[in-house]
Amino acid sequence: MSGSSEIVTPKSDTAAGELAQIRLLVAAELAQVEEQLAARLGKAVPMIKQAYTHTVQAGGKRLRPLLVLLAARSVGEVGPEAVQLAVAIEEVHVASMLHDDVVDYSQVRRGQASVQALWDNRIAVLTGDYVAADVYHLLSGYDQTRYLETIAQAVVKMCEAQARELNADGLTRTEAEYLEIIESKTASLMAAAASVGGYAANGSAEQINALNTYGHRLGMAFQISDDLLDLYGESAELGKPIGKDLRAGQLTLPAIFACHQPASDELRGLLAELHSDSPPEIVAEAADLIAALGGRGHAEEKAAEFTAQAAAALAGLPNSEAHDALIALAEFVGRRAW
Repeated sequence: MSGSSEIVTPKSDTAAGELAQIRLLVAAELAQVEEQLAARLGKAVPMIKQAYTHTVQAGGKRLRPLLVLLAARSVGEVGPEAVQLAVAIEEVHVASMLHDDVVDYSQVRRGQASVQALWDNRIAVLTGDYVAADVYHLLSGYDQTRYLETIAQAVVKMCEAQARELNADGLTRTEAEYLEIIESKTASLMAAAASVGGYAANGSAEQINALNTYGHRLGMAFQISDDLLDLYGESAELGKPIGKDLRAGQLTLPAIFACHQPASDELRGLLAELHSDSPPEIVAEAADLIAALGGRGHAEEKAAEFTAQAAAALAGLPNSEAHDALIALAEFVGRRAW
């Protein structure tokens, strides 16, 4: 009989604890964001309000509002304006999720049935449109057009990325094409979140540029880590099926790298046969082949590179608790897949 046993903390519990520690600095403001998110769309017709509430109450890490608030705190104070901008950024994210689930035929979102699965595509699209309109209604209350311009530019890039993704052959995608897509699809909104947070706290032009670069690199690391999780995470923790992208014929960085290796014929053949109803064992086999061909390691290295670049971008900001929290957030995002 062993004299001692090691208590292993589940990965999801460790990650949740890390994120909770990062959130402490702006916990009061994040609580206000939650309150305002819950109160939005109060005048919407019941069906749209119900679909919106279902999506918001599903939770999520609220990384984008957190980024707005920490960015503001890193260069000044977090006032009511920063809180409202955090709400606006999260509503953009909510609208994009509603629309993405229609485009991707997603049945599950954050561990529960998606709006389009519970109701139908029409309700999901209409609710997404309504939420997007609410964002611009919220932003119209400010004289500074830079808030509207920054967020609108991010939304345009997100839509363009989705169109490029749909029109391209996912099985022949190159790494350069992949990076271009995630830059618009994910990094653009992260960069906008960091920028508007800096604007709200009256940061200097140099500070805003630093925060914008930080948000962009953070978004790149986030998406690569998310794509790694899609292959190597746990379905119960992710709240969605493993291998969703592979099943849809969309190659992400690990698979792209692996498919460009000399001995990738077996993998290519397997990927060509994958579909939405493929058993988990086949997806796992593909993930193992991708790892064996170096795809997992390559993607982990790229995520680490973007994480380091995000932290380096903050070098010109004042040393503060918020500065440290932003670095901790980058590290959390960069390593969450492993």
